[in-house]
Amino acid sequence: MAVPSAPLVRVLSTMLLCLILTGAADAIASDGPVLAWGLNSFGQATPPDAVNGVSGTATDIAAGEYHSCAIQAGTGVAVCWGMDSSESIPPDDVNGVSGTATAIAAGASHSCAIQAGTGSVICWGSNGSDQATPPDDVNGVSGTATAIGAGHSHSCAIQTGTGHVVCWGDGGSGETTPPNAVNGVLGTATHIAVGFDHNCAIQAGTDRVVCWGSDAYGKATPPNAINGVSGTATAIAAGNGHSCAIQAGTGHVVCWGDDREGQSSSPDDVNGVSGTATAIAAGASHSCAIQVGRRYVICWGNDGAGQATPPDDVNGIFWIATGIAAGGFFSLAIAVLADPDFDGDGVADAFDNCSERPNPAQDDTDGDDCGNLCDADYDQSSRVGFGDFGYATNCFGTPDQLCDHTEPVSGNAGFADFGSFTSNFGAVPGPSGTTAGTTACP
Repeated sequence: MAVPSAPLVRVLSTMLLCLILTGAADAIASDGPVLAWGLNSFGQATPPDAVNGVSGTATDIAAGEYHSCAIQAGTGVAVCWGMDSSESIPPDDVNGVSGTATAIAAGASHSCAIQAGTGSVICWGSNGSDQATPPDDVNGVSGTATAIGAGHSHSCAIQTGTGHVVCWGDGGSGETTPPNAVNGVLGTATHIAVGFDHNCAIQAGTDRVVCWGSDAYGKATPPNAINGVSGTATAIAAGNGHSCAIQAGTGHVVCWGDDREGQSSSPDDVNGVSGTATAIAAGASHSCAIQVGRRYVICWGNDGAGQATPPDDVNGIFWIATGIAAGGFFSLAIAVLADPDFDGDGVADAFDNCSERPNPAQDDTDGDDCGNLCDADYDQSSRVGFGDFGYATNCFGTPDQLCDHTEPVSGNAGFADFGSFTSNFGAVPGPSGTTAGTTACP
């Protein structure tokens, strides 16, 4: 197993805390060493060897207020670190002694996991408000769970089979009373995000974001862009006083609620101006996302402890991220070595839809995973030929973006674009690192 490079061993940590948390990290794909950055007063930003790449890696991460947790790749063992109290000591049910885990969440001072094999929710740590006592609906007695989240003094899960959202613990702000839209009366849920004293879910069937609990700063009032009025969502995160989502179709990061530290003002890198996102996390007063294509970690908001300044370990210089999480004042990520970038356009070859010609915008009009810059194969025959020539001459001088081979795509096919076509005549389109050998772009 590869040991992280020197800059990485510094250990950075990112979890989705919602305020402490959002519970499980929003991962993209593979396992890798856990990295962390930001406040490390209790060692919460110092992942142990079991998951930092020295003797093991992780498939899932979670960031609480002063502790972190992960699921070890290969074994499924729950591993926690940070504040030396009950929340950092997973029980035998998920620590490998008598069971393991498939998902994990970290709250203020408690943690929860879904047990492998049974689907039962197992919680441990502080239990003053019964936040670590999952009800029969999800603890295996009369039901199990497919998703889990942990907040300040409460927890939530999505019940297996029904899709009902079930919450328990402190409900002083209504956070443990899911609305009819997701509790099974009028609808169910596919995703859950648990914040300090509010929660958000993505409704099954509609993909609209539904929130409940404390609405301080408007954090439980999702905007039209993702509440179903003018858009929906594919991912959500809940922090202390704010919430975030990734808009379906566009990939734009949309945040709302408390913005005093800038935590709800997503930067151009992920808000659609110059980039979009595939994963999102919300901490106490900062947010993080994984950028589409590059897989760089982008953070914003409160940076008092460095929690919003991802190091080279996950900003594309040495490593890129496959999962993120945001805690109290620290962040976590699951990283993999950054791939080579042959054309130097900032997009790793493995994710570059035109890997030998610089095309940072990754424009792809026909959606075949082969960028416009190296795709003049209009008829999808796997070679630029006479059939394509006819199309090229007909679209010359028109706003047909398919024939626009210069970036950024302007929708005006001109001499430069026709020149690009002729230089590719007789050749196969591509190469592209994202097509996995499809006929459209080898």
